[in-house]
Amino acid sequence: MTRTSTATAFDRAIQSMNSQQSRLHQLQQQIATGEKSTRAADDPVAAAQAASVRGEITRIDVERRMVGFARTILQQADTALGTGADLMNMARDLVLQANNATLNANDRASIANEIRGLRAELLAVANTRDGSGAFVFGGQGTRTAPFVETAAVVDYVADPGSQQVGQDVRVSTSLDGHAAFMSIPDGAGGRQSIFAVLDAAAATLSDPDATAAEIQAATEAAINGLDSGLASASLARSTVGGQLRMIDQVEDSLDNSELDAQTRLSAIVDVDFAAAISEFARIHNGLEASMQTYAKLSSTSLFNYIR
Repeated sequence: MTRTSTATAFDRAIQSMNSQQSRLHQLQQQIATGEKSTRAADDPVAAAQAASVRGEITRIDVERRMVGFARTILQQADTALGTGADLMNMARDLVLQANNATLNANDRASIANEIRGLRAELLAVANTRDGSGAFVFGGQGTRTAPFVETAAVVDYVADPGSQQVGQDVRVSTSLDGHAAFMSIPDGAGGRQSIFAVLDAAAATLSDPDATAAEIQAATEAAINGLDSGLASASLARSTVGGQLRMIDQVEDSLDNSELDAQTRLSAIVDVDFAAAISEFARIHNGLEASMQTYAKLSSTSLFNYIR
């Protein structure tokens, strides 16, 4: 009976010390890393919660990168539309200048050449790249220039529309170039491109045989077309501005969501250093006491009780 009780006491003491040593090692790891163990074997519930929150943070990061890319594209689009509007205003000033009876054919031909130069610049603006190999006004997406000139006529060869990214809120990563440059009212119920407007004006102004009436009609048509083009560019810029403001709101929301998720993750995985150090000291002292007691018991034999 005594042998069994003594052996049992020894076994229990050893198990207790092993358990204390294991916990001390765990606390040392936590204090060193600053994180609790979230292995499924140690704490299945905490491990699952941590994995879920980390997944949420990853999704937030992906969303932030997507809207950040969209912001860059939209800012490029806004700059391009602003440059395009400047070019159209310059062309409009030239057209107004050409509608002057004191000018001769050579003067008007010179103005026509300037208009053609502005038209070439505007075409380059319409084919602005987005920095990733695609095009700002590439519609639903294209890796080749969306505006192509064939036989002095500009065509839009991309698919009209736009590309969008985002999970909860969709924002554009391309603009509809057809709507921005190729759908200008022609005064007769139809549509024309801003390039056709400039081509028609330059053609009449460079014609030495054009009559005063033809010049008058051509300049009026050009002014109307350019005004419509400017209105189209202004509308597109307003749309871009609205999306940029929406991106600001989305990014603010993502920042708040990430802060909330990080706070929840910290509560799950971060160590309370004060509590961990206190527990470490308590267990360490207890382990030392247990080892001393065990050492005394181990050295005890029947002879200690013989007088």
